[in-house]
Parts: sequence; C-alpha cells; structure tokens
Amino acid sequence: MLAACGPGDNASGVPTSPASAPSTTVAESTTAAQSTTTTEVVTTVPTLAAPIVPTGDPVVDAALLDLARFVEAQRGGPFLEQVDVRFLADAEFEALVLAGLDDVAVLIALRTQQQLLEALGLLPEGTDLVELVRVSQREGVIGLYQPSSGELWVRGTDATPLVRITIVHELVHAWDDQWFHLESIDAHDADAQFAVSALAEGSATWFEDVYRGQMSPADVAAAAAEARAFWDQYESPDWPTSVTELSESVYTLGRSFVQRLLSEGGTGALDAAFEHPPASTEHLLHPDRYLAGHRPIDVDEPDVEGNVLVDDVMGEWGLIELLNAELAPSDARRAAEGWAGDRYVLSEVGGEECVTMLIVTDTEVDGDELALAAQRWVARASGANTDRIDATTVRLVACSV
Repeated sequence: MLAACGPGDNASGVPTSPASAPSTTVAESTTAAQSTTTTEVVTTVPTLAAPIVPTGDPVVDAALLDLARFVEAQRGGPFLEQVDVRFLADAEFEALVLAGLDDVAVLIALRTQQQLLEALGLLPEGTDLVELVRVSQREGVIGLYQPSSGELWVRGTDATPLVRITIVHELVHAWDDQWFHLESIDAHDADAQFAVSALAEGSATWFEDVYRGQMSPADVAAAAAEARAFWDQYESPDWPTSVTELSESVYTLGRSFVQRLLSEGGTGALDAAFEHPPASTEHLLHPDRYLAGHRPIDVDEPDVEGNVLVDDVMGEWGLIELLNAELAPSDARRAAEGWAGDRYVLSEVGGEECVTMLIVTDTEVDGDELALAAQRWVARASGANTDRIDATTVRLVACSV
C-alpha cells in the first residue's frame, strides 16, 4: 500500500517506520504555484492516446485525461500503461481500503509496533493501535493507488476540485510506479523504508501542490470547503502528538527533499533518486549528504536478555521524535544531527518489554552532544537508562511493564 490520501493529503496507511502512525490532520491552506524544471525522460515509448481506462462517462473521462496529461507534462514522460481509476461509493471504498488490515502479517507488524511505541513512551499503554489505524483508514482516506494492481480508487462519484487534487497525487504515484516499480525498491530496514516512502510521497505532494497552484481561486476554496465538510462527518482518532508528527513527516520531509532534488537538476534528479533512493531519514533531513553519496553505518545488533521480538533501525528522524518527547525540539534536533547509524532491539523478559538501542555518531563531539541529551531524556523518562559505549556510541534502554 503506497499511499492512502485524505482531504488534507495525509496518508492513513500502515506505518513504515519504527515510530510512525497514520495521521488525520486536514490541511486547509493553499500552496502558491510552483515552477518545476522538467527533464524529458529519454524514451521511445509513445504517448498513450488514453492513459486512463475509460469510465464510460465522457465528462469524467475528459477530466481524467486532463489530469493525466498534467502529470505526464510535469514528470517529463508518458504513462507506460493505462491507469484504472475507479470511483466508488463510501461502503465499497472503505471495504477495499480496510481489506489490507486483515492480513496476518500486517496485524502482527502493527501489534509489534504498538509494543515498541509503548516501551519508548510514545504511545499510552492500553491504546489499540490496530483499531486507530482501522478508524483512520475508514474515515480519513479518499484516494488510494495500488501498485500491485495498478488501480486507483477514489471515494465518490464526481470529479470535484478536492477529488481532482487527490487524483493528481495518486496519478503521480502511478507514473512513478510504472517507471520505477516502487514496491520493488530495495530497503533493508524500517528507516530506509520510511525514506523511500517519503521520496514517493514527496514526489506526489510536490506535483499535487503544482496542480493546486494552477487551479482557480474558486476551485481552491471549493476544495477546502469539501475537506471541511468531509471531516465534519467523522470524529477523528486522538493520535498522540509525537506519533502524528512522525506520520505527517513522510510528506513534509519528502516534499522538502524532492524540492531540493528539483532545484539541483529538475525531474532528471528526481528520477535518479528513484533509481538510487535515499537510504535513511538522515538523507531526507540533510540532502547534501545524500547528494555527496554519504551512507549510514551498519550497526551491530545490541546484546539483550530475553525473547527478541524485533530488531531494526530507528533512524535520525525517529531519534529526534524520541528525544522530542522530553527535550525541546531544537535540542533534540541538535543532539541527533550527528547520527551516523543505529540498531535497536525490542525484547521481552520477565513480563517486561524493553527497547535497547545503540546509536553511532559521526564524531566524538557528536557523541558528547548525544550522550548529554540522552542523559537529560533518561532523567525525565520512566524506566529508561543510558550509557556511553565508546567515544562515538551511545546506548539507550527504555522499558515498559
């Protein structure tokens, strides 16, 4: 599931980083028109006469063709195959969107993630993460592109201004998927998966903003009114602040990363990023490091007692959000800025779940800053401790009963 977009253009899909969860925030502000330098994709593939599978409604088909041509012009090349855009009534749309949450692997991943977030103090104990995701999927999504089938699902029957904005976002996903096979992009850990998702969402969000900037003021206002009306129907889940911020960051970090790529080399630079995607959230936060070819360090799994539930990578952005829970945002960012790599283990021993994390920094000075921040974080967090392994390695442990 690549993206599930709601009125505020936030995803409500299964989280893809160690400390992320769906968001239901509505963005009612508009974005000024952006100028994008396009680089034509080198290809002999002809432009499809009908890049969208005809719906049978001439008015809708004409609107969809215009949206597809907009995406082709912005991305610099044609769709390789037709996209099947399906307009669905609420009940059918919600059933299709929720079907993915019946997968056993998805449920296990969500339950494990809930344990992780609780151990880190980012999710109140007793919170049902699966149910929150289910509610968010059911009530907070109006568009979804499925890479596995190439289908684009839309909630509703009319190509209203809000729906058109959503379709542009999802058509960008479809274009990127056809050219770069998004589901097959290799990502070795959760932080890398988040970075790849942010690249895809950043691409879709950027060109959605370009489209919104070209709409008439009346259509922009109508889209905002539609979003308000949509959200007024539902009582949104009460996501913890830190989890909401992590979810929204797949769009904000992705968009700023894509903006930097486009400023460096137009859509050719963006295409190159899909061929060689960012390997961590460090790349999203510091595009210069990505452009310079800097790679995160592979960190060995920390030794722990008990049953290991999962081991993975938190990443710089996850570390920032973790520290944010107890420190000022500026302090958290400064302490995490020297992140060079990490590895964490979620384990269970004696009825207690613990996260043990080894964080490696670029320099000894970076290690000093992180160690100090970790001590401040531990002093305010319950069931946590920290120590310095060596000049550039800090260990953090957090437990919940």
